[in-house]
Amino acid sequence: MALVVAGSQMTAYAATPTPTPSASASASPTAAPQTIVCPSVADKLPEIPAAAKAEVDRNLALLDTQIKEAGDRLAKSEGEGGANFVKNAILGPLADKRAATIERIAIAIGRVAERPTGLEDLATCTVSDAAASPSASPSAASPAAIGPTADDFIDIQDVPTVEQPETSRHGSWGTFVSQCGTNAEGHSNTDNVIGAPGVPGGAQLTNDYVGNVSTDALSTNESLVAADTTCRLYADKSTYFWPTLRIRGPDDAVVAAETSAPEASPSATGSSTATATETGSPTAAADSGASSTDALGGTDDTVDIDAVGTDPLDLGPGADAGTDANASPSTSSSADPNASPSSSPSAEPSAGPDVVADAAETNIGTSVQPSLVRLQYRGNPRSLVRAAPRFLRMLTGDALAARNAGDNARPTWTCTGFTDRLTAKYPLCPDDSHLVRILDMPSCWDGQNLDSPDHRAHLVFPDTSGACPRGTHAVPQLRITLVYADVPNTQPDGANVPFALDSAPSESHNPSTDHAGAIGVMSRQLMRIVVRCINSGSRCH
Repeated sequence: MALVVAGSQMTAYAATPTPTPSASASASPTAAPQTIVCPSVADKLPEIPAAAKAEVDRNLALLDTQIKEAGDRLAKSEGEGGANFVKNAILGPLADKRAATIERIAIAIGRVAERPTGLEDLATCTVSDAAASPSASPSAASPAAIGPTADDFIDIQDVPTVEQPETSRHGSWGTFVSQCGTNAEGHSNTDNVIGAPGVPGGAQLTNDYVGNVSTDALSTNESLVAADTTCRLYADKSTYFWPTLRIRGPDDAVVAAETSAPEASPSATGSSTATATETGSPTAAADSGASSTDALGGTDDTVDIDAVGTDPLDLGPGADAGTDANASPSTSSSADPNASPSSSPSAEPSAGPDVVADAAETNIGTSVQPSLVRLQYRGNPRSLVRAAPRFLRMLTGDALAARNAGDNARPTWTCTGFTDRLTAKYPLCPDDSHLVRILDMPSCWDGQNLDSPDHRAHLVFPDTSGACPRGTHAVPQLRITLVYADVPNTQPDGANVPFALDSAPSESHNPSTDHAGAIGVMSRQLMRIVVRCINSGSRCH
């Protein structure tokens, strides 16, 4: 068995030689597997500028691939050549490849910032016995390592209530709800069209979708426009997606631990920038919308602009679902929701074949679709909103929140009947209550870009008062609310838990990794209606 193990100080690849058949039961045991050990490059890099991040991430991922390929060669060449075979045929070529890749990383950073020095010393790797390196030992993962554990759950009745914000006569308090179903069509895949476009399996987890029926890793603006939609209003061909939720069986984590290898920690995060305009330029100014001939759709596509009703899931006008009084320091939302793009990690890692296989082994349980999906566009407590552009990429939360210390995490969980209690942990709801996930998108747009290198800088969150930062203006804020009526509320016991999110292998299904994405593909006419509903204080659906 071969295994890549990435640590804070080194990256190792363990190559287990194939046992030689023996007629004697008392034959010598198989030799300990050898391991290729390389210095970590990612840990030695300075803060990576946003303009260089995509190229740096691609090359960091290439370094991992090079180590794996060398490890495969080492495993297959067991017993070949003389004393210098490994040095000349495996380690030497690997060092040359690493040196060239590390040089490209230095050049990419040097184009926009001070070029890092001393990286060339990290090209040379060595071979050691895996038995001597505990970090490279291919022992099975424990159920607790697969996660989550009982510590990630909380009784919703133990969560304190949150204070609702006061209304302001200067804000925009209307709402517009797009009704797009609950994914009865079973549209799910392991792609990440925003963080890793063009990379099948780039999410390292399963995403569920409503809205545009065609969305996958290969989607483009043009393909989204041409596709059908599950939304009642045909003019909304937006794609809305989030990680699937799974109900766990009592022995799921144990079985997964016995069949999966220790988790790899990829050194590169997703870096590809989604198409920013219909022509594919990620830096071009945004298109304001579709042509004036766009219509809402068929005869059933009408909007009740005066519809007002009681909302059992309403958190109150302008309420921000991105905070939690009982979140641990490592998983709570950042004090600054708009961290600098140069320091903001990408939302999801891009995945190689080994990482995708690890994700499949650790995303365990039976997937469950929400019984209710509400896609609500909301206003801003300090100002009116302007129309959002077509093809705007929206991203909230961080799929790598546990590894990234919660820098962009915005986990918000609650239960029906308790929506004044918000938590960053998995809530256990009473028997007459249902599990709720709330995913708020950022809503302050820079007025120019449909995407950005970190998929965040072009669309940021308002400050704590609700005001948009200088250089941005408020657009309708998308809130995705997911309600699950059939999720068990049994008390977790160690690694035996009632449910969990899909996650990347490094994240142990931590509830803080909840996140969602969307690409807005509304017609210009429908977007005008959305804005009018919000700014007039109406509740439309």
